[in-house]
Amino acid sequence: MKWTDVNDIAIELSETHPEVDPTQVRFTDLHNWVLALPGFDDG
Repeated sequence: MKWTDVNDIAIELSETHPEVDPTQVRFTDLHNWVLALPGFDDG
């Protein structure tokens, strides 16, 4: 996955963090969560 794969990233994040309201996530947390996704290789 790359940063341009926004739909795939959104799906993975919603499955990885289902308890989180996406409108309340700090950018730094979001950035770290994306970097930690399996298959993400656009760090």
